[in-house]
Amino acid sequence: MRGIVDSIARLQGTVDPRHESKAEVAGFGVSLDGEGVSSLPPPPWAKAERVVFRREKKVRALTEAERRLSGELLGRLRREARGLGKWVKVRKAGVTEEVVEKIKEGWGEGELVMVRFGVPLCRNMDRAREIVEGGVGWNDRVEMTGGLVVWSKKDALVIYRGCNYHNASVPSGISWESEEDNHVSTVKSNAIINRATITENQEESPFVAGTALEINNDSLPINETLYEREANRLLDGLGPRYTNWWWPKPLPVDGDMLPEVVPGFRPPFRRCPPHLRPKLTDDELTYLRKLARPLPTHFVLGRNSKLQGLAAAIIKVWEKCSIVKIALKYGIPNTNNEMMAWELKAKLDSCQLQEEDARLKAFRSLRNMDKYNDTLPSASIGEACSEFQYIQTKLGDVGDYEFDPKVQTEAEKERLEKEIRKQERRLSILQMKLERSEHELAKLNSSWKPGEKVADQELITEEERQTFRRIGLKMDQLLLLGRRGVYDGVIGSIHQHWKHREVVKVITMQRDYSQIIRTARLLENESGGLLVAVEKLKRGHAIIIYRGKNYSRPLKLLPENLLTKREALQQSMEMQRRGVL
Repeated sequence: MRGIVDSIARLQGTVDPRHESKAEVAGFGVSLDGEGVSSLPPPPWAKAERVVFRREKKVRALTEAERRLSGELLGRLRREARGLGKWVKVRKAGVTEEVVEKIKEGWGEGELVMVRFGVPLCRNMDRAREIVEGGVGWNDRVEMTGGLVVWSKKDALVIYRGCNYHNASVPSGISWESEEDNHVSTVKSNAIINRATITENQEESPFVAGTALEINNDSLPINETLYEREANRLLDGLGPRYTNWWWPKPLPVDGDMLPEVVPGFRPPFRRCPPHLRPKLTDDELTYLRKLARPLPTHFVLGRNSKLQGLAAAIIKVWEKCSIVKIALKYGIPNTNNEMMAWELKAKLDSCQLQEEDARLKAFRSLRNMDKYNDTLPSASIGEACSEFQYIQTKLGDVGDYEFDPKVQTEAEKERLEKEIRKQERRLSILQMKLERSEHELAKLNSSWKPGEKVADQELITEEERQTFRRIGLKMDQLLLLGRRGVYDGVIGSIHQHWKHREVVKVITMQRDYSQIIRTARLLENESGGLLVAVEKLKRGHAIIIYRGKNYSRPLKLLPENLLTKREALQQSMEMQRRGVL
């Protein structure tokens, strides 16, 4: 009874069962004072209150043109930019001197110039905008345009020259700043002046100096991320940056601008056993590749040789990072990454080269010693040097010794005898291979017994022969004869062709005409047909065989007197091996 009352009350919305413990439901006259009403769970259709945190909309950063130009001027320039039909093409080499000159020539005709970017800068148009608006190009000698990008679409940027533009190398008299920008520049200049003044009076009033420096940091905030700052700290001091970089910052070091020869350069010492090279397992290689994927690119390279300066910079990077990433420049002709890799390995991997170089230097120094010096080398000289000194004391200086003619004759005789023994050994090995090949060929030839020509053979007239010849040459169905030659499978395939047509065309790639005629006669005898013609084609020869008027299909398509497919391949390989030997 209580459950029915509670359900009716919940439906009418007059009683809240979660808060009511003892109450009388109005309209029913049923008292529930004597009974304890437990709190019921909420119905399944009741929706719980959820707190929804909406994603904040990312505020779009204002471009340089939107901050410096007025709205009316910017709208007019963008309308004109949409109608431009000519543009300057930026190719793989990036923004070079030629591109900058073309842009300035375009500014001489109008105030807007469209620039289209190819691979790779089209993949990062934000970076392309930064390159065009300010800074330097692919080297320090290329000055940028100094204009403002007022409109962009896909891989195209439209650059505005300014109000009072003069055709000079650096447009210094361009005025497009608003009052707010002038105020910002004034604040920055005042902050720089305050910083210089504080640096001079730092010893007198350190408290004031700290306050002024704090104001300077607030007025000039750092826009770089922690990732960019750490990468720049790693690459600072290694060389000039490659500002035509198409990936996000940090900018890598331009390897082509590093010196070709570094005086006093020495490769790093490696503790490696002699005559061995350090190797990485597959797991280690996979781990290092995964580790290197998020790292920034350290160097960009475009030349194949003379990389001593790059090797010296890599050694400096290895002091802080165990992996160095090098990218190749776009648009540089005749670049070879394998040649670059071998050149860098030769510069950086010098374990055995240093040992041999030191050993040769020690030998040369010992050879210049006195000829009759019987003193042994000191303990500081290596083991190889001591052995060389021992030989020198026993036999004399080998470099300055004049040999006796009899000794030279004996040495030449010994050399010739050694060469004869070497050639005799090669000849014995060759004879053994020939004997083995002959044995295999004799074994295969014993199992091959070609059939004899039938004495009572059917005859055809010359007109029929010409007719069958034309039919065979026009046929698209053919049988190709490979390196195995004629074996039981070829004869079986001929009978399968004769099941549907009277003529079969066999194509052979043999070059000797006598061998081709021998193959045609063998096919005629083994198949029981009539040889119609042997014709020269564009590639190979065509052997046309007619089955005959009294043809009857044999019970066994594969003859037993010929080799099988496997035996025919083995015979061909043995004959080829014997021809090579």
